[in-house]
Amino acid sequence: MDQSGRAEPNLNLIVNAMQSIAFTAAIEDKQRHPPHMKPKSSPLRWLPLPILLVIGLLMSPSVFAQAPAPTPHELVFTENSSTSLSATFDGTSVTTTNSGPNVWSLSVGGLTPDSPGVQWVEPEDARLYNVLILFAGGSMSVVSDFDFQSGLTIGGNGGTINSVLIDNNDEQPVNVTFNDNGDTVRTVADTGSSFGLLLFSVTASLGVARLRIPRPA
Repeated sequence: MDQSGRAEPNLNLIVNAMQSIAFTAAIEDKQRHPPHMKPKSSPLRWLPLPILLVIGLLMSPSVFAQAPAPTPHELVFTENSSTSLSATFDGTSVTTTNSGPNVWSLSVGGLTPDSPGVQWVEPEDARLYNVLILFAGGSMSVVSDFDFQSGLTIGGNGGTINSVLIDNNDEQPVNVTFNDNGDTVRTVADTGSSFGLLLFSVTASLGVARLRIPRPA
């Protein structure tokens, strides 16, 4: 394989094949022309055009070039305020539901989490994080202005964290980016929060949101 990542042809196989073809051509040439009439030229002169074309293709590195690597999927979040969060998957808008201040839920079908979640540092307060919590089936929640969660990968604001999920449709990774463009700094940070408490708070917020939905008469 050369420095560009393309596989190099097996020169030994090509040389052996050319020698075999040339030897056969030489025998046929000898049968056509006695020694005193044999033309002084390369045996390859008598090779059929298709064989010459095949040899040329085998000598071309482009024949052995590897297929380009697949492009990962992109999930991008943009927070505009404590109640406004937009999301796109490969450039297509994804609906987000605001269930309370700094808490959103969404779902992208066909995704499998490769970790329990990830987090990005708040631009206004490095003690706080924007946390993405992942569930089975492509469901996920975003909690802004939350405490550091031990064990979760950390990214900077506007940064991309690779291979956070897997797209079951093509088994390709999903990279996630978070842009915090309009958050408000909390004056008092929550302390002693754990990932379990975070899950509990998200579940509680979603439950309250459901209770507030009026039932049809």
